[in-house]
Amino acid sequence: DVVEFATKKPADRLAAIKRSLEALGYGQSPYLRAFQLQVKNEPSKVEARVLPPPTLLYANKKQVSLSFGAGAWDMAPNKFYTNASVVSGWAVLVCSRQQFWPPAKVDVVARAFSTGCTSTGIVGVTGSPTIEWADPTSDIRVALERLGGAHSRKFGKPPTLLVCILPSYGAPIIYRGIKHFGDVMHGVATQCMLENKCWDKKLNSVAKPSYFANIALKVNAKLGGVNVVAAPKDTGGLLGDPNDPVMILGADAIHPPPESQGRPSFTAVVGSLDMFASKYVASCRPQTSKQEIIDDMADMTREVLVDYLGYRKHAEGKEGGPKRMIWFRDGVSEGQFQQVIDHEIPKIREACRSLKMDPKITFVVVGKRHHVRFFPESSAGSDRTGNCLAGTVVEQGVSHPVEFDYYLQSHAGLLGTSRPAHYNVLIDENNLQPDALQQLTFTLCHVYARSTRSVSIPAPTYYADIVCSRSANHYDPRGPFHPDSYDANSSGAKRLEDAKAYFKNVHPTTRRRMYFS
Repeated sequence: DVVEFATKKPADRLAAIKRSLEALGYGQSPYLRAFQLQVKNEPSKVEARVLPPPTLLYANKKQVSLSFGAGAWDMAPNKFYTNASVVSGWAVLVCSRQQFWPPAKVDVVARAFSTGCTSTGIVGVTGSPTIEWADPTSDIRVALERLGGAHSRKFGKPPTLLVCILPSYGAPIIYRGIKHFGDVMHGVATQCMLENKCWDKKLNSVAKPSYFANIALKVNAKLGGVNVVAAPKDTGGLLGDPNDPVMILGADAIHPPPESQGRPSFTAVVGSLDMFASKYVASCRPQTSKQEIIDDMADMTREVLVDYLGYRKHAEGKEGGPKRMIWFRDGVSEGQFQQVIDHEIPKIREACRSLKMDPKITFVVVGKRHHVRFFPESSAGSDRTGNCLAGTVVEQGVSHPVEFDYYLQSHAGLLGTSRPAHYNVLIDENNLQPDALQQLTFTLCHVYARSTRSVSIPAPTYYADIVCSRSANHYDPRGPFHPDSYDANSSGAKRLEDAKAYFKNVHPTTRRRMYFS
């Protein structure tokens, strides 16, 4: 059973690995004996240490101290560090018939949503929203325009936030239309909720408050707020100083399935705006199918740098670009490291030169596709699931003997055996100390906007992956081209040409916010 295998507890997985080695009988191999090689049945022992968790800041700079190695925290009763505001009201679209979702039921969900947002500090999600129903098989754009029109007639302005309740089946198609309408066409924030998540059918009641509190995490970021900030002292001395600006960036590429014919790949770059690296903007592009090296690295980097300059000038009252750039690049195999050095990093420098900047660059590749697992030697070094504690870092024994790399297990295990991320530093013009970079990496895993848990990779890397996965939303659902469609008569070059021609950037208003949260 695949699920049972994937969720094996660490102790059970280690025992299974040992049994497999005994069954393979490497010690009996005449080929290994001929070369005087031996394979031990016991795992290698390596030294590890656990990094201290960062102190997190919420509204009024109230500090929240985390338990050592826990990797999770409860933000209640604190409010977001910077609260977003719903200026011109909010509206709800129910993608179902009224017989299944009568007004009273929608009102209960709307009140729970409002409470979840208000309790975390979001301003303006109060009162009765404008509500419309839509047939899930109909054109979602028409329904959204009808909802916006009804709200404008009622309040004199279009809504700041659209909340959409989606059916359990067929949701991806509806979701894509909603996101294209909000993110690309009109620049209005949208938040979708599945009907079987916001309403408990078994109990026939609204979902628990924790569900709506988690939804509020996404809403606040989409509306321009900042959920949480890490104390500058816990960033390796790299963040929080407006006179020594550091920009944190993430990059990723996502590819179509192996059996696809000529479908384009998509790439993304995200960059921090504020001095705490908690607020990000993103840029996305289609490129040649299954090509990992990012062709448009210069253009996308320039885009986020322009946004950085604007934010720094108007929000922080400072001039000039970053003095240091720290990149976290996902998805690159070891065999492609030199290609990244030869092709992507020069394009980053090109983008900086075009804006008359010359920051020092540190470029780190984040790897998750490996087979290294760490098992704590005793229960004192493990969490409740038997995995290593969040913040466990290993830089000896299994790391490269010469190059700058390390393994960091930044998240707490939930099911199965946790996989650490492998960090390879390709260039380091900032001459960062290993301790400082490792602490910064761990801290960035705590400022992921969607969660109150430390995640497995730094937030900018996570965001870049999300932006790539949302790439289909940039295409008009009613248009002539969609990246997931298949045309046997179309060549890969023609499909890439069409992908670039029909690709639409997000609305300028959306672009300045974390629409991908």
